[in-house]
Amino acid sequence: MILANGKIFGNEKSGELLAAMKTDIISTLSEKNIDRTKLISACDRLGKRIADGEFTEQAAQLTGGTVSAEQILSAAEMLSADSLNARLSAELENDIHRAKPLGVLFHIAAGNADGLPAYSVVEGLLTGNVNILKLPQADSGLSVSILHELIKEEPSLAPFVYVFDTPSSDIEGMKRLAQLSDGIVVWGGDEAVKAVRQLAAPHQRIIEWGHKLSFCYISESGMENTSELTQLAEHIILTDQLLCSSCQTIYLDISDNSKAENFCENFLKILEAAAKKHNHSAGGFGAGAALELYCERLEALAYPEKSDKKLFCGNGVSVTLGGNPYPELSKMFGNPLVKMLPRSEMVSHFFGDRGHMQSAGLICAENERELLSDLLIRAGAVKVRRPGEMSEMHTGEPHDGEFALRRYVKIVG
Repeated sequence: MILANGKIFGNEKSGELLAAMKTDIISTLSEKNIDRTKLISACDRLGKRIADGEFTEQAAQLTGGTVSAEQILSAAEMLSADSLNARLSAELENDIHRAKPLGVLFHIAAGNADGLPAYSVVEGLLTGNVNILKLPQADSGLSVSILHELIKEEPSLAPFVYVFDTPSSDIEGMKRLAQLSDGIVVWGGDEAVKAVRQLAAPHQRIIEWGHKLSFCYISESGMENTSELTQLAEHIILTDQLLCSSCQTIYLDISDNSKAENFCENFLKILEAAAKKHNHSAGGFGAGAALELYCERLEALAYPEKSDKKLFCGNGVSVTLGGNPYPELSKMFGNPLVKMLPRSEMVSHFFGDRGHMQSAGLICAENERELLSDLLIRAGAVKVRRPGEMSEMHTGEPHDGEFALRRYVKIVG
């Protein structure tokens, strides 16, 4: 599916549209500007339509029902005039009149959050750029739908938005899109960033929003906080651990293995209850990961003396204790890792991985919160939240510790 000049085309038109894009983009850059007031008004109207439920059924059909009511309301808020104006004020501050668009942004989107590719384009529009969006392979169609409706709200945006679902394996197609851009916005892991660096010319700005790892840190007193442990469990279940802000590993501020095992036994019960409450199914659990988990269980049973991990299995969920304390991806879908990491060792163990870290959930006594929050930031986290709020997005919040809008502009003298 392709979106160009405000119209949706089939993929058979890809070659024809690509051939005309350079001329069209040069014409747009030469003759047209985005009226930011009209853009924000259009986003606000679309946001209100989303909040009123106009697209709820469509979103459910496109995404298999995985978009919750809370996510829909959050998306509506992110498109509101108040939210967008607040972002402009916070991110561009006194430079707002000197901030000019880079020109053309090529967004290479990730597929771990429905609608995020469209919002990346909205950020590009807010800074006045022409935007080319390469959809992720797993895109549900929601991004095209959102952007198409936005252009219907404000037709003058049509020449500033192009959407292609060119596969990443089509190197020539990717190069053709990249060559049209002044900046490449890449959402993805290390391999995606490496691939983009191969595509980019020396003069092109690469704007990386790489896959990040998030975790929860629990002090010894926090290990008894059933309320916040329940919030953590529900966060793990509701996000399926698929987001950059999803908890992959639970770190315990202890070095006593027996206490860690007791924690895992107790948390497994809380995790099972959360899974039951939200009708969580292991159906989304990848076959490869499920087989790996099964093999680990067999190995632990057969060779307990050789394993540095202990697996606690529940109904459709699990907890794995042990392994080195470095940040790593869990098997997701309700299968977090648990590791012991005394606070005195936190900075040294996270030192080489600070660029990969994002959100830290924190469960502790209130009189510990300020000290541990500061320590987590020093160790590499870019935000510290209570466990139930790890994946919430707030107006004016930076992406991975940086303001996006500042990276999409140049400040002129």
